[in-house]
Amino acid sequence: LHPESAWTRQKMEPNVFSRMCDAIVGFEMEVLAWRGTMKLGQNKPEAVRRKAADALEAIGSRSIALLMRATVAQQ
Repeated sequence: LHPESAWTRQKMEPNVFSRMCDAIVGFEMEVLAWRGTMKLGQNKPEAVRRKAADALEAIGSRSIALLMRATVAQQ
């Protein structure tokens, strides 16, 4: 896989960029609650999830690997 080159403004037509800027709307909001969510399965097949857990454990991320394996066992 070859990563794409970074996006720059110069890759856009000036009139398109101008229209996009006109569509930007600023707002504020107050965060009243925060809830972390882990989506460890990513809707992937079991073999792929197991391989990801093995790779994580191999680089020292044992706790997240254990959590991923637990999600495999639940399904």
